[in-house]
Order: sequence, then structure tokens, then C-alpha cells
Amino acid sequence: MAEIAAAAVCALIPKLVALMQEEHNLQNQARREINLLIKELEPLRASLLDASEMGEEHHLRSADDYLRKLLEQSYDMEDCVDQFMLRAPPKPAAAGLIDMCKGLLAELKASHQMGKKLHGLKSQTKELSEQLRKHKIKSSDAATTSSAKKDPSLPRLQADASSLLVSIDRPRDELIAKLQLVEEEPEWAERLKVISIVGIGGIGKTTLAKQVYEKTQASFACRAWVPVSRNPNMENLLVGILRQVEDPSKRKRPSHGDRLGLIRWIKRSLQGKRYLIVLDDIWSTRTWELIKSALPQDSFGRVITTTRNRDVAKSCCSDWNGYIHNVSPLSLDNSWRLFRNRIIGSAGSFPSHSVHVSEKILQRCSGVPLAIVAVSGLLANKSFWEWEDVCRKTSTTSHGIDEMRNLLLLSYYDLPHHLKMCFLHLSIFMEDLPINCDHVIRCWIAEGFVSQNPKEEIGESYLNELINRGMIQPVGAISDGKPESFRIHSLMLDLIKYILAKHNFVTLLSNEEPPSVSHRKIRRLSITNINEDRHIPASLDISHIRSLHIFGSVGVKLTNKHLSLLRVLDLEGCKDLKDHTIDEIPGSSSLRYLSIRDTPIGQLPDEVEQQLQGIQLDSGCYLNSIPEWFISLPKLTYASIDIKEVKNEDLQLLSKLNSLLHLSLLSKIVPTRKLVIGSDGFHVLRVFQLYSARANLTFQPQAMQKLESLLLSIHVPPEEMFGFSIGQFKSLKKMDIRIIGKGAYARSLSKAARKAADEHPKHPMVNIIVMGNSMDHAAREGKEKEKGMALKQVK
Repeated sequence: MAEIAAAAVCALIPKLVALMQEEHNLQNQARREINLLIKELEPLRASLLDASEMGEEHHLRSADDYLRKLLEQSYDMEDCVDQFMLRAPPKPAAAGLIDMCKGLLAELKASHQMGKKLHGLKSQTKELSEQLRKHKIKSSDAATTSSAKKDPSLPRLQADASSLLVSIDRPRDELIAKLQLVEEEPEWAERLKVISIVGIGGIGKTTLAKQVYEKTQASFACRAWVPVSRNPNMENLLVGILRQVEDPSKRKRPSHGDRLGLIRWIKRSLQGKRYLIVLDDIWSTRTWELIKSALPQDSFGRVITTTRNRDVAKSCCSDWNGYIHNVSPLSLDNSWRLFRNRIIGSAGSFPSHSVHVSEKILQRCSGVPLAIVAVSGLLANKSFWEWEDVCRKTSTTSHGIDEMRNLLLLSYYDLPHHLKMCFLHLSIFMEDLPINCDHVIRCWIAEGFVSQNPKEEIGESYLNELINRGMIQPVGAISDGKPESFRIHSLMLDLIKYILAKHNFVTLLSNEEPPSVSHRKIRRLSITNINEDRHIPASLDISHIRSLHIFGSVGVKLTNKHLSLLRVLDLEGCKDLKDHTIDEIPGSSSLRYLSIRDTPIGQLPDEVEQQLQGIQLDSGCYLNSIPEWFISLPKLTYASIDIKEVKNEDLQLLSKLNSLLHLSLLSKIVPTRKLVIGSDGFHVLRVFQLYSARANLTFQPQAMQKLESLLLSIHVPPEEMFGFSIGQFKSLKKMDIRIIGKGAYARSLSKAARKAADEHPKHPMVNIIVMGNSMDHAAREGKEKEKGMALKQVK
């Protein structure tokens, strides 16, 4: 609890300091109240930070009620400041006397009201501070953290990823043999075969299935990897399979809500083919029965399921030639290998005095790889004396159901304060699905969890440290040492929910579960697949929401008046917003990050407030054009936008954004005119990505002088040859080329691109992928792969 209260106080103090600046025209009384409040909060912040770093949560339980009150109090004070900032109009540079007087009166009124609010809140804060001091929430020299010593770069634990796969070759090869069956049992070769991998959480079921999936790629005409999770949306599951196995050149698939149509379409797409489908983390037989109905039985089909429930495994294997594989815990020797490889590498050795302590710690991990990875991440770069302290703590954990959770809690308590907040924030995302790294970092920045500059790099280091510590797992390709996406294990997600059970940090709402908080003001709300007849309970106060994430059906009705403090609006897969505009989606004067993905919206509202720092509109969300009001976004640093047709007018408007660092554009149709990047804009742009089939693009001299990363999708028509020049990009470090075409012309373009990179003074890294001849499909596929997302059908 102390870490959440500390984060709230840490976010509040800089805002109070900024409020004291002259341009806000505060009354003297309001200034005095703010000064006194800052003096009260400064020592409290130090004490809370010390308490949160100590991590001994049970020492603080007597103060939990007061910490909870302080948390709400800090939130209320920050809301008060934000509302004042929004309500008090800025002083115009040149205005008439009457307008100036009206503006001054409005500022004075807002200042007076805020002063009264802060006076009351200050008195309550002082009382809470005294109560917390009585409960021994004070500075302590015992508080330590290893964060300063830990290298935030990812390659430290990823350079030899294969060494982390211990004791997996034999079961992997056994399962591959079970999949083939052509020579051993020819009578079964043309019938569906199911393998179910069963074992406790964290035992390595997904890792084993992934190894089989990757090793057998050449044996199947089509494949699909589908995360399932506890409470899946059945239509989403079917669409997830279909997107990976269908022929993209065929006509449009059935609508998202047409379950029977999706089942028929999957069966038609798989009929007569050699296919492999992996269903990762099935929890119920009901889910299996649905997916089974979409699988043709007379094809060379192979299905692998992973589950913790043996009854589910039996159900999967009962109807066909099934095989159940039980995953056993690692032996002590293999546990030691994994532990050693994580910390010092396969070639390293431990000092003799640390071996005994290590073995005692490993015994508590019970051969569960997830626990070993988390504990090794905890111990990395700690001294031997700190290892003994961890060993002492593991020896006091309870046996049975709670033992794994208590081991993982040690890793959580060891996180520095800022990483605890970032880790807890991950509870808003859907279980078991890949989470885009850049998207999460932008959410952290908008939430205020990343305060130091450069924010993108600091946020990236936070994410890498969570990976290094084994709290999250990288997924997909790693480019330049950076993963495209990651997943959080369901056990880690359960850990977060356990930590947050009594705290007003995130509220979760879905059809399967009641609201996770029912009696407090909501600050962050995550909604997953709400039915149309489901509404937010009247008991929940949503007027103070700062972050709103909706996955799947929107269902609930929200309006602007409810969300004046909203900082993050994140919509993904909201198919029920089809043919609507974002005017019907709540906005906010505080909005910093707007992300709309896989949601068919073609038009933005007439205006979005100037606080916006990042905007992501892609994966099926195609704008007609870039709105004119984009030019009034002085703080916008990131934009990823899909447009029906990219035009020069769009590029010219975007070029005037003086803070824009990253620009990614996708044109759904081939631009009808030659695109020109002028020399009079994009002065600070670092990353430019254009996904477009057959776009004719020209850069004028002196264009994009600060560019460091360039990605282009280029179609090679047979009637044209192609020249390539990148010499004007003096700062270029990386170049990605997606070639849409094949044969001699594609090879010619590839050769020209590599030659241009070789001749460049900085010799940028070059990555060239030949996508084939399907222009529209290839352009989209390039972008989906770049973002680590599943391929989506253009509609």
C-alpha cells in the first residue's frame, strides 16, 4: 500500500510547485495554502518512499487504513489542481478591456475555490501524517534497492536465450514424433490428432508447446497460435484462428458476431490441408467444445492444447486419437542449470560459499521454472549477504497453495518504487495476449509513471528491467535488442490482483466478473467484452477516471461530462463502434494518449485538446484524412495512423508538428499522386515509417535532417527500375525496406538499398524483407509484423 500512496504523493508535489508559477495568477491565500501543503507533503513523501522500498508489507498493515485515506486524499488534491488548470483561462496576449476583466475574474474565482479546497485537504493531510508517524511510517536506513546497480539493457539476459531452455529437448522431440504419425500409424495419418500438455501454472507448458510449434513449421501448410485464458470471448477466439489460417485473397469473412459463420469459414479454410493449431491455456471444456466444432476431422490436422486442468486435457483427447503429456517439475540438477544460466551464463560458476544458499532457495522453488526465473532475477547483482537474506525470507513462506505466490511476492517487494507502479499497471491488459511494448510505454508516460527525460528511453529501460527480473516475458522478434511485445504470465497477473485487492488503483469490469472495486472513486478502468445490456454499476463514481481501456464490445455508455480528467483513452477491437465517429467516444481536456486499434472508425472529432502527446489509430481504424486541428497539437511526439489514402496534404500538415519524433503511416489504397516530403518541416523527426503498396515517394533536399530510422514498403512493377538514395539523412542509423514483388526486379531493389547503406557515412543497419506480390496484403503484413500483432483482414 505504501508504494501506491508514495506514487500519488510524488505525482502531486511537482504539480503544486508548477501551480505556483506567475502565469496562474493565484490569490495570496491560495499560494500560502499550497506552500504549507508542500511543506507537509515533502517529508511524508520521503517516508513513504522508504517504506515502499523496504517491501515488508506485513510491517505496514496497521497503517493500511491511513495509507488508503492518504491515497484518496492525494488523488483528490491532484484532481483539484488539474481542474483548476483546465478551468482557469490563459491570459490573452492582446484582448479588449472587457474580455481581460472577464478572464481575470474567472481566474480569481477559480483560484479562490481551489484555495478553499486545498485548505480543507491540507488539514486532513496533516492529521493523516500524524497518524502515520504513530504507526512508524518514517524514514529508515534499512531500506535498500538494487535498482541503481541493475543494468537496464535487455541483452544481459537475452544474449543466450537458448541456454534458458533446460530439460526440454526430450519432451519436445517426443511430442513432435507424436504429431507426425505418418509412418508409424498410417491409418491415422489423415485424421485429426490432439495432444494436450497438462501441468501446474508456471511449469513450462507454453514454452514446450512453443518449441514444438517452431520446430514443425515446415511440416504444415497453415498454422495458428491462439492464447485462450480463463474467460475468453468465444467470437474473438474464432477470429483469432481465422486470421491466421484463411487465404487473404478470398472474399470477406463473416461478421465478428456471427459465430456459426466463423465456424463454417474456419472449417472451409482448413479442409484438405495439413494444419497445426495450438490452443494455449484452456481452462474449460466449454471452450474446447466450441473450437472442436470448427475443426475438420478428415484432414491432416494436428492440435496442441495446454491446460492446468486434467479433466480438460481428457476432454480434448477423448474424441480422437489423443495423447496427454504431463509436464513434471525440473529436477534439482536442471533447476540449478536454469538458475545458473539466468544469473551468470552456462559457462560461469558460483563461488563455493554461495552454493549452499542457492540450493536452499531452489528447494523452495519446487522445480517450477517461473519461480526460478523470478528468483534469479531478484538475486542478480545482489551481494552474498543479500542472498542470505532472501534465503531467510523464502524459508518463512508457507507451504501449499500460497507458496508460489509468496515466492513471487519477494520479487515484487524488491522492485524499486517506480517499477512497482509500472508492474501493477499491467493488470489493465487482457490475460495471456501479447502486449505491444511501445503502447505500454506510452501509457506509462501519459499516466505520469515516467517523469524523467528522455521519457521514451527511460520507459524502455523500465520495461527491460521487468523482463530482466523475470516479471514479464518477451514475445516475438527482438530488433536492436528490443522486443516488439511481451506477455505477463497468468500467475503474475494473479499476483497483481492479489496486491491490488484492497487498493483503489485499477478497476476491472467484464461479463464474467463483478467490478473489482465497488465503493470508491474509480481512477483507472479496464473493460473487457461488456455486453450491450451491461452497464457500469451506479455505485461506481467514474467522474475521476484518468485512464480508460476498453477491449472488445464497448457496451457501456460514457460521456464527456464524466471524463474531464481522462489522460489515456485506449480502445481495441471495439467492433460495435463500426461506422461511428469518435465524437461519440468520450474525450477530455487532459487527454495525453489516444489509442484506437482494430476499431472501424473513419473520422475524428472536430477538435482534441492540446495536451495530446501520442496518438495511435491503426489496425483497421482508417481515417479519411488528417484533421486540420492536428496543427494545434504542440506536444504531440508520437503518431501512428492508418489512412484510406495518404496524400500530400496529410504530409504537409503533419510536417508542421514541431515536437513530432515518431511518425508511422499506412495507406490502405495506392496513393494516386506522387508523395513529396518537403524540406521545410519534420525538423525533429527521428523515426519515419510508410506502409503503402506502390507509393511513389520523393524526399526533397534537406528533408528530415534528424531522421535516425526509416521504414518503407515499396512495390516493384516489372516495367520500372529503381534507384535508391539515402545520403541526405545524415543521422540515419537503421533502414527497413519491405519489397512488394519478386524476381529480378526485387533483387535489384534489394541490391540498390544495400549499396546505398554501404555508401552512407554512418553505415546504417539494413533489414530487407521481400513480401511477395499481393500489394495490399503485403503492406499490411509488414506493419502487423513490425508491431508484433496478428495479421488483420482489410475490410
